[in-house]
Amino acid sequence: MSALAAVFENKYQAWRAYCTRPDVMESSSDRPYIDNPFFQDIVALGSEAVPLIIGKLKQDPEAHFLIHALQQITHKRFSTEELEAAMQKYGAPLGNQGHIKLWIDWWEAQRQGR
Repeated sequence: MSALAAVFENKYQAWRAYCTRPDVMESSSDRPYIDNPFFQDIVALGSEAVPLIIGKLKQDPEAHFLIHALQQITHKRFSTEELEAAMQKYGAPLGNQGHIKLWIDWWEAQRQGR
């Protein structure tokens, strides 16, 4: 495991522990999951953490709030056309799980130079 991967995993585990707090878990909003110092520690890792975040999204269903970290790090805003295509492909509304698929598609396209 690389040094960055180890740092990311430690920060991810600290954030996941924070997310198990009742006041966070009982919220119907994404805000408590992303408006906290533990989440911001992940975002602060920057673009080098993007592949690690994508990997976590692929393997951990509880990681879905990390789509917000990808948005904050990459500043990527999906166009109306991209969102409509994703809804056609994955169903509407997309929700966080659909957005995970959209981000993974985006990442794979970036890696393939599309």
